[in-house]
This record gives sequence, C-alpha cells and structure tokens, in this order.
Amino acid sequence: MGKRTTLYNNYLHKAKIVDFHGWDLPIQFSGIINEVNSVRSNVGIFDVSHMGRMNCKGESVKEFLNYVLTGDLLNLEINQASYMFLSNEHCGIIDDLVAYKIDENEIMIVCNASNKEQVLAVLKSYRNLNSNFENIIIDDFTDASGMIAVQGPMSQEIMCKLFNIDELNIRRFRFTQIPCEGEDVLISRTGYTGENGFEIIASTKLSSKFWDKLIYLGAIPCGLGSRDVLRIEAGLSLHGNDISSEINPKEAQLERFVTNSEETLYKQAWDNIQNTPTKKMLIGFIIKGRGIPRINNSIFLNGESIGYVTSGTFSPTLNLSIGLGYVTKKLDPDSNIEVEIREKKFDATVTKLPFLRR
Repeated sequence: MGKRTTLYNNYLHKAKIVDFHGWDLPIQFSGIINEVNSVRSNVGIFDVSHMGRMNCKGESVKEFLNYVLTGDLLNLEINQASYMFLSNEHCGIIDDLVAYKIDENEIMIVCNASNKEQVLAVLKSYRNLNSNFENIIIDDFTDASGMIAVQGPMSQEIMCKLFNIDELNIRRFRFTQIPCEGEDVLISRTGYTGENGFEIIASTKLSSKFWDKLIYLGAIPCGLGSRDVLRIEAGLSLHGNDISSEINPKEAQLERFVTNSEETLYKQAWDNIQNTPTKKMLIGFIIKGRGIPRINNSIFLNGESIGYVTSGTFSPTLNLSIGLGYVTKKLDPDSNIEVEIREKKFDATVTKLPFLRR
C-alpha cells in the first residue's frame, strides 16, 4: 500500500488506482480520452494533493531562496507566483516548482511529489551551512492539506459557484486567499494543462468537501493519464522524463525561466552554459502514421541515431501522435526525422512547441 492523499476515499471506488512514486493515485475515472476532451471543452478536476507544499519563513527568506532557485524572488510581488527551478551547482534541474510570495517574509513552494524530500534536503542543508539564514523556518505542510486543480474553459464559472462569488479576477500566475468555514483557502490561477484553470489549496477537511461539490456542480474527475496527455499537448516538461538534474534549462529550451541575476549556487555554470554550444536540445515532433512514441524510443536523421524520446502520446485533441525528445543535431521546424517504435521506424516532423496553442 502506498501513500494516500486526503481525497483518496472520495474516489476509491470510482477510479482505477495505480502506484505513482509511492502514492496510490487515480490514473483514470471515465477514460483518458473522455477526460482530456472534458478539460479542453468544459472543466475537469485533478487530485494533486501528492505534490509537495512547504512554507519558507523569515526576514531574509527571499535572499535565502534566491541562492538556489532560478527565479527572481527579490522582485516577485505579493500574491504573485512564478515557475522556476531548484538547481544544483552545474545548473542541472533538481526540480521544477512554483514559488508563491505570501508576504515579504513568507514564500510557499509547490514542488513535484517525487522530489519533495530532495527539495527539503537541499534547502535545509543550505540553511544549516549559512549562519545568515539559521532562523529561516521551512514548514512542510503537505500532509495537513489538500490540493485540487480545476482546469478548462469553464473553470472560472465553476469556481465562482463553488465559493458563491460573482467573479474571480485573478491574473495568470497570481493568487488570492478566500475565507471559507473559518480558514483561508488559497486559490491560484495556475495549472499544467495549457487551459485556463485554477488550483485550490485548503485543509484536508475542506478539500474533501470541495472535491465532491465540484463534481456535483458538473466538473469531470480526471486522473494521471489524461493529465499527462494534456501537458504533452501543451508542450510542458515532466521532471524525470524531459528534465532532470542531468539536464540544464538551455538544453530543455527553458532558459526563459532563469531570471535570477544575483550571485547564486549555479551562476558560474550558467554563464558557461550560455556561452557554450549546446550538445543536445529538446524538440517536439509529430508522427506520420499510427505509431505512438514512448520513452527511450530512438530518434534518427538520415539513418543515424541522434537522440531519444522522453515523452510521447496520442493526442485526441489534435488526432495525432506527438512526442518530446532530445537530439544531438540542430533541427529546424518541419525537419524530417524518424522515430523507432517497436522495431519499426516511423516518419516524423519536428514542430514548434507547444503542439496545441490556446
């Protein structure tokens, strides 16, 4: 038996449950294609309570986090969130995460479930090695809370119904806190699907109520399977597949998220990376035919193996097989390549990301 989120009992007998990095989570409810279509056309909800949630507090919390994160926390506004990386000294991506500025002395971090312990270890190690930051408090409140992603073109309407409000005017990557049953519920306009959407962070008790109420209001419960299809369609990387501690942001075509110009753990490495030709680069591609690319499938150019697939799926929205992968050759959009799937080579075309534009 794996770890279980606070919402596990809400859907135990309504979903197919699988192990995901030690968590028992739903891979699907009504079917992956139906769930993808629901998010693209209406609204779907995801249990993302397994993701790591921690508050970092202290007078110098911005300076503390700025040393190891790639985002510019010094200029982040209160109630603003920002996507960035926790990097090692080589500028490898230990984790991709979102930092939320609660106030001048508190920043919340939401990270990948599989990397939470490593994120905590890195932050605590740096704090303990630097006397300037010994008073920084790092509070992991993952197990004391729940997190629900509400995604799709009708997400704003259903959120207003859920909280009985007339409007919810939050800009992209901003957040607010709404009082509900004696507690402050954090609502951010963020997500991992490429659609308009929100994420709710609340107590375990309220999260369970919200899940059931959202379904009552018409939201379609969705699992990990549809979430993966949706994020690939949106050209979004998954840590452990498309990015890792061995991959730097330039290779992953994510250098726009390295905005921190201060002295950092990785600054020297990043300066060198920017001034050195990249040995490999992430690309997106579309398969011609019925083959579906999978992780570690080989990528060929003129008969030569030049790379490997990191993510692949069939996109019901585009009615195409699509994938992401790393190649050692510079390839322009519309370049022709081949992808080997089950010992058969399929023609494919390099394309700009994202696959689906909203």
